[in-house]
Amino acid sequence: MKVLFDTNVLISAFLAEGVCSKILLRAKNGQFELYTCPFIINEFKEKLENKFSATKIEIREAVTLIEEISVVVNPEKSITSGFLLTQE
Repeated sequence: MKVLFDTNVLISAFLAEGVCSKILLRAKNGQFELYTCPFIINEFKEKLENKFSATKIEIREAVTLIEEISVVVNPEKSITSGFLLTQE
């Protein structure tokens, strides 16, 4: 199964113990393929720094983990609204 977390899910996974952190752990354990893109990573870094006052080191460690357990893709098109769900 392929999964893409939006920025809010990533923020929740790193800032609170709960469903989002458990799902991220499942991705880390290889239970599904996690996908992300540069836009989400950049938004994640921006929110951690500006809204949650995370340090540069904390941000770097969080981004490194996401990049290590994710497939980073560069989408050809932007989707401005709605959801596209697929299942293999």
